[in-house]
Amino acid sequence: MLTASAVACPPPVLFGGYSSGAHVAASLLQRPDLLKLRGLPAPSEGLCDGVMHISGLFLPKPCVVGSVPARLAKLLISLVFGPAAPSLPSVLARAELSPRLPHLLIDCEREAFGVWPIEGLMQCLLGGAAYAVALQNLGVSVMHVTVRSNHWGMLSSTQLDDALRRHMCTWPKA
Repeated sequence: MLTASAVACPPPVLFGGYSSGAHVAASLLQRPDLLKLRGLPAPSEGLCDGVMHISGLFLPKPCVVGSVPARLAKLLISLVFGPAAPSLPSVLARAELSPRLPHLLIDCEREAFGVWPIEGLMQCLLGGAAYAVALQNLGVSVMHVTVRSNHWGMLSSTQLDDALRRHMCTWPKA
């Protein structure tokens, strides 16, 4: 049974996604002109109350981590995103275009079960932590959480479930 207070305060509407869906959501939210073409409001003008990305903000121009050779990272980028990937705009490079809405970024501790060199290559592709810092530097309210899981089993992990329960009670707050 709904109480009067439950009706008066609807639950927040979140926009985001998991894995490549998180990346697409971040990219789309940086392009309110595309939303307008589809008759949708800009993110901060009623589209949603907050943004949630789960394990999936990619960097088309990767960093080089530890012993992972740059050529190997570039090859993986080309295989995953296509040969034009290095010329694509990065959500990190375009962070200033992100909506000034609360963001929840949930990353996993491992991407590829800790298997070298795949793990190192995958870590080169991910930009969740750097994106969180960029948004915070712009004054955006950001909660960044890392769960002890891997990307491929994250959605069914108790760690993600625990993180969502813990953080959704107090989020989003501008």
